[in-house]
Amino acid sequence: MFDFLFDSMFVVVPMFILAVFIFIGYRLISQKIKDDRSPIIKTEATVVAKRTNISTSTGLHHSGTRMHHHHHTSTSTSYYVTFEMANGERKEFHVWGEEYGLIVENDYGYLTYQGSRFKGFEIIS
Repeated sequence: MFDFLFDSMFVVVPMFILAVFIFIGYRLISQKIKDDRSPIIKTEATVVAKRTNISTSTGLHHSGTRMHHHHHTSTSTSYYVTFEMANGERKEFHVWGEEYGLIVENDYGYLTYQGSRFKGFEIIS
């Protein structure tokens, strides 16, 4: 009984991992196709919110054949801006850090986007 469960884990776990990768790939490709087929929209909008999401991952690095270990931590930051259009609809977009730094809450201007893809924001002075 135990041998069967142990042996089946070598089939079930890899199949589950493969299914997760296929699902994620399908979602990413579907979203890209949907965005590519969407029209490019340019509309007046106001920046109503900004936020960041910081992700940290820690790993262990082995140096050669020696028993010399190095811990390393990597951090990545994602930047998001929420815009409100003239009709009251709000949309949040993932933006590059450079653009995030130039945009300030309550800025008013022309938002350009395609589906869920941020294309730019031009401030009206």
